[in-house]
Amino acid sequence: MQRRAGVLSPIGLAVWVLCALAVPAAAPAACPNEASRVGPSARLPDCRAYELATPGLNGAAPPAWPAISVQGVREDGSALAFLADASPTTAEGSSATIATILAARGTAGWSTESLSAPTPLASGTYFGTAASTVGLSADLTQSVLWSNQPLAGPSSPTGANLYLRRADRSIVALTEVGALGLDPGAVLAGASRDFSRLFLATTVKQTDEDPLLNGNLYEYSADQLRLVTIVPESSGEEAAPAGGVLAQGALPAVSEDGRQVIFKANLYPGLYLRSNATHSVEVSKSQRTPPDPNPPAPAIAAGIAADGSQVLFTSASELTEDANTGETAGAPNDAGADLYSYDVASGVLTDLTVDTDPADVATGADVEAVLGASRDASYVYFVARGNLAPGAASGARNLYVEHDGAIDFIATDPEPGAHFYVTPDGLHAAFTSAAQQDAYDNAGFAEAYRYAYGAGIQCASCRPGGEAPVAGASLAGRALSDDGARLFFQSADQILSAAQSGVANVFEYTDGAPALLTPGDGAAAVLVGASASGDDVFIATHQELSPQGQGSVFAIYDARVDAQVPVASASAPCQGEGCRGAPAAAPEFPGAGSASFEAPGRVSAPALKVVRGSKLALRIIVPGPGELTVVGRGLGPVKKQATKAGATTVPLALRPGAERKRKKLGVFRTEAEILFRSSDGGASRASVELGFEAAAKRARGGR
Repeated sequence: MQRRAGVLSPIGLAVWVLCALAVPAAAPAACPNEASRVGPSARLPDCRAYELATPGLNGAAPPAWPAISVQGVREDGSALAFLADASPTTAEGSSATIATILAARGTAGWSTESLSAPTPLASGTYFGTAASTVGLSADLTQSVLWSNQPLAGPSSPTGANLYLRRADRSIVALTEVGALGLDPGAVLAGASRDFSRLFLATTVKQTDEDPLLNGNLYEYSADQLRLVTIVPESSGEEAAPAGGVLAQGALPAVSEDGRQVIFKANLYPGLYLRSNATHSVEVSKSQRTPPDPNPPAPAIAAGIAADGSQVLFTSASELTEDANTGETAGAPNDAGADLYSYDVASGVLTDLTVDTDPADVATGADVEAVLGASRDASYVYFVARGNLAPGAASGARNLYVEHDGAIDFIATDPEPGAHFYVTPDGLHAAFTSAAQQDAYDNAGFAEAYRYAYGAGIQCASCRPGGEAPVAGASLAGRALSDDGARLFFQSADQILSAAQSGVANVFEYTDGAPALLTPGDGAAAVLVGASASGDDVFIATHQELSPQGQGSVFAIYDARVDAQVPVASASAPCQGEGCRGAPAAAPEFPGAGSASFEAPGRVSAPALKVVRGSKLALRIIVPGPGELTVVGRGLGPVKKQATKAGATTVPLALRPGAERKRKKLGVFRTEAEILFRSSDGGASRASVELGFEAAAKRARGGR
């Protein structure tokens, strides 16, 4: 398996030479959005430019930065949802400490809102977080909330329950758990793509037909709950309710329309398919004659095809005539596991990994894990220790793809537990591996690879010059565009000379070469996700990347192809006495940092202000009429209209959480970001260090 470099064909080379002669190398074709490609955007490939995707986020980072928790990216790149430790300034009121933030692009640009708590919330005393988002529809317009507050009004059940928040923001209770405190009581286990069918796991009885008190799976659809975990009797004619859970695997356990769902039943080793909420069948039932003489081994779900036509699972039991999961002295020992596919329409079970290599007789294919598959489950990617194709080795962790009865070897030792991504058509995959795959010496670091069916792998993160790396690479979210042409990854290695920061940068690999999607000389960056086309790549960082940015605070940017980013226009020269405005103010207190500085046409404020208490009045100089926005960590956001040039006062106050820190530590320090948008469309920024003291003697720290 060799890494393939991007090489021009003879025709392509001739075209390139003719073009080179016709167009001077120093004058490449300009991007249609060249005016937007200013600052860091000027170095981006593909005519990309940075858009600020999280305005008003107030610098609220994820709870465990840099491990950002992304809950969804819309396929067209117009929205993303993620967890942050505070609500944005435009969010609905929330007492939740950790909120799910929805960032969406509209006709007026990007905006943010909290999805974690609707308003108004009921008054009263509750335990812990008021509400949290535990699931989102694919288009991010609907969500399931867990809350110990009655979100659905007077009809809300008692205790902690799950609620559905529809696209029109109406809310309906899904469960009646009655659990108190922080006991989740119920969880969202899966859903159809359009959220018309929701699958809820709960430890509390929900329907009269359920004879059990805990451990059940329900389907919510058409405004009613129905028990899913109903297993057929051995005769196939009778059915019996049983406790159970959704059968989670690398693939979804629910078909896209929600009509087929696979589940595991308590005290049963088999795997079951529930169709149309009316009929159950055991998909892992042996079709071997005679059956495997050993006790039935558990069936481990891999998932179901998007259209519900195929169910994939592994089992150490020999379930088909040609299955071989290991032999000892000619008798089945079930020491390994095979990968099976169950055809829903015909009921036929197929062993996809029949191993005939004599070296593998003791364990058979020994399938370790299914890592991914195409939407129709016709291309299945898995790891097995058996020798199933040329290039593999018995006993090694071999990465394979199975399609139409044929198995191809891909690589050795994909990173256990690392992100593995397959395009919807199954023809491309992305993965990381610390094993050396070809002549490149990766020095034991994980590298990012792109695989194309029938064409082998390419190392996307290997240094083009062949130097050994000093850091590894990782993947996140939709790592490949749907056509497989673009691979996105992050690495702190200096893959390109421009990546000089020594911290994580985000890269794009296309046409056989890597390119930077971050400046390379700034703060660490995290790959958040991408759109299906790859035209939108979301990057989280503390580095300001766009003229729309809010300073050196946490934000998410969209490195978007052909993005049209509004650029602040320079203010027209001002002449005459009427343009002079108010004189610059003296520092607000002596000896406490730099004095305020007033630049022509720009907003200005003191460099530092310290008060005793949780509130202050901040004096700001504005260059003319416009809108002031002041935000900061721990501060309640403020917007104010200025009618003329000169000084204006903005009241600021600490949020409850920041006030508690002030009282506990003796002081709370933060930085206020000031944004001024003038009436003529110009924009300028300033910042001021703020200290809120709790005692006469100034404390240190608390920031």
